Amino acid sequence: MAIEKASQAVVDEPLQSVPDHLRGSHYKGAEKLGRGIGYKYPHNYNGHYIQQEYLEHEQTFYEPSDEGFEQNIKTTMKKRRSNQK
Repeated sequence: MAIEKASQAVVDEPLQSVPDHLRGSHYKGAEKLGRGIGYKYPHNYNGHYIQQEYLEHEQTFYEPSDEGFEQNIKTTMKKRRSNQK
């Protein structure tokens, strides 16, 4: 289950830094530090999805099954990943 994988990653792996474009930018000096620059708001894009970095090192926590609606999610995720290459 995804929550267990994510929780285990916190225990087993070194902490990752939050990428600068995801860091808060609503304070004086944030722009100078590069905070929030280049962030793309997913809901402004088709399908409410846009490729951008969320972790320093790519990790997969959620893997949809072939059952029920998860099959649709799996197809969508596969399509998005193939478009990234």
